[in-house]
Amino acid sequence: MNQSSQTNEIKEASDTPTPFSKRLEKLLTEGMNLLKKCNSPSYQWLEQGEMRLRQLGTLLDEYPSLHQLYNDDPLQQGPEAIIETLCDLNPLELKLRLPSKAVLAESYWMLKSQHLKGMQAAIRALDADLIPRGFRKTLHREISRMIHIHLLAQLLIDVILNPGVPGPLKQAAASNLIDLWDQSAQQETLSDFFRMINSLWDARAMIQVQYGTLLGTTELMQLLEAECDPVVLDFFLEPTEREEEAYAFQEFLFALTYEEIKLLRAYMEEKDLSVIGHDVVEQVLPDRAERPPFGQAAYTDPHKIYRSYKRRRSQARYRSNSDQPGPRHTAEQFLVLHLLRAQQDPS
Repeated sequence: MNQSSQTNEIKEASDTPTPFSKRLEKLLTEGMNLLKKCNSPSYQWLEQGEMRLRQLGTLLDEYPSLHQLYNDDPLQQGPEAIIETLCDLNPLELKLRLPSKAVLAESYWMLKSQHLKGMQAAIRALDADLIPRGFRKTLHREISRMIHIHLLAQLLIDVILNPGVPGPLKQAAASNLIDLWDQSAQQETLSDFFRMINSLWDARAMIQVQYGTLLGTTELMQLLEAECDPVVLDFFLEPTEREEEAYAFQEFLFALTYEEIKLLRAYMEEKDLSVIGHDVVEQVLPDRAERPPFGQAAYTDPHKIYRSYKRRRSQARYRSNSDQPGPRHTAEQFLVLHLLRAQQDPS
C-alpha cells in the first residue's frame, strides 16, 4: 500500500465515531493540527499511530461489559466468576487467567501512553513560540494520567494477590479492578476511589524533596499545598501507633526504601549531622538517588512515580517473605486498603 492510500484511510477512519473522551479528542486534534501546520516530519507517523489507537479504542468500546453474564459465553465469565478467579489466582499464571477485555485494556493504556509520548517528543522539537500556552502541560498531564491508571491496576492486583489481605477486601479490590478495565477506553472521569489515589501521585510529583532531618516535615507541608485529596491527607496525617504505615509513608515521600533511609540516618549519626541535602544522599546512595529529584524538573517524569512504587513494592515483598523489619506494604497499598474498608463500611 502506498503512502497516499494510507493517508486517505487515516482520514476516513477519523470521520468515524470516536472512541476517545472529549478531553483526549481535543488534545489530539490540537497537537496534530500544530504538527501539520509546522510541517513536522513526524506528522504522518503519528497520524497512522492515531488510527491504530482509534481502532483499538473502538474494539474496547464494542467489547461486552465485564459487569454482565452472557448465557452464550462458554467460559461463563460474569462479574462474580471473574472476582472469584482473581481472588483465588496463583500469581504465576496471572496473565493467563485475565479476562480478554482486561488484556485489551492494558494494551490500550500502553499504546495510548506511547502515542502521547511520541507526540510530546515531536512537539518538543518545534519552536517554543509556536506552541500554544498550556499545551505542553496538558499533554504531560494526560501522559501522567495514563501511567497512573496502569499503576492503579497494578496496585489493585498487588492487593488481590497479597496472602495477608482478608477475603472481603480482596473481593472489593477485584470489583474496583473490573470497573477500571470496563471503563478503559473513555475514562472521561475517574471514580472517587481512583481519583483519590491519583491525587496522591499528582501531589507527590509536585514535591521538591529536601531530605533535611529525614522526618519528612518539609515534604509533608508541600503535599498539603499540592491539592491532594483531603481524605488521603487525613489518612496519612491521622496519629497512629502503627509504625509500619509511618515508615511506608516516609518511603513514599523520599522515594527511598526503609533500608536506604536507615543508611542515611546511620550516616547522619556517625557524622553528627542534624540535616542533610542532595549531596549527602548522592554520596551515601550513589545508585539510588533520582536525578533530577522529584519535582526539580519542569514537569516531573511520571515514570519516576512508577519506578518508585515498583522498588518499594519489591522491597516490601522481600521483607514479608524473609521476616525482615520494615513496612510490608507500600504507602499506596495501605491507602487502598483503607479506602476499601471505607467502601464496605461508609459510616
